[in-house]
Amino acid sequence: MLNMVREYLVRCNSKDEVSYEVIRKKLGTHQYYWDSPHLYSIADLTKSFSGQLQSYLKKLSQKCIHHVYCCKKCSSLGFICEYCQNPKIIFAFELQTTDQCAGCGAVYHKSCKRIGPCPKCIRKEHILNKNRRIATT
Repeated sequence: MLNMVREYLVRCNSKDEVSYEVIRKKLGTHQYYWDSPHLYSIADLTKSFSGQLQSYLKKLSQKCIHHVYCCKKCSSLGFICEYCQNPKIIFAFELQTTDQCAGCGAVYHKSCKRIGPCPKCIRKEHILNKNRRIATT
């Protein structure tokens, strides 16, 4: 999840305790927590066995997510569900309730997902086809 939240913090210019640069410095040699969520050192596995790693990563994730929800810039990078168009902003890191289109990256509620292509992908394809027709005339 940290790798998903990172995408918001990288774009944020906040200087608070949860800014990308501050978290990056805190992680030190553990930058792979951001970049490679499935990569762990032997020391990490030992900490995982004792529960320390999960506790640390959960606290760090919660701080980062709280920042994204509260920060004006970060929260503006959220999405509106492509299916129901509910104006409540949703985020890709809300893994229990949202999913993300593999084609265009749009985020939608899992409960709204319908069979068939993503509405944003359809719009993008329509625009692309329209531009092709204009270019050939």
